[in-house]
Amino acid sequence: MAAILNVLGWYVQIHPGHGIYEGAKPALLQSVGGALTSAPLFAYYEGLWYMGLNKGLKDETKLLVDKYSIDLCKQGVRMRACSDYDFSP
Repeated sequence: MAAILNVLGWYVQIHPGHGIYEGAKPALLQSVGGALTSAPLFAYYEGLWYMGLNKGLKDETKLLVDKYSIDLCKQGVRMRACSDYDFSP
């Protein structure tokens, strides 16, 4: 039963989560090593921020994510997040 739930969890994360909702490829498909090292750290910080800790780092991280997302969108990378930004002059 645990194996079935594990496989189902991976499927839900990759297909509907990334493919449909976010509109981007999951990091696991691009770099296994990067996904295995950065994903747990990301989850750790998300937990801290959820509890209201380290707000300064959260704000700084949000600014960097926006900056890099805009750069990727301008390079033609297709992500649903690109619709969040206005590229008009």
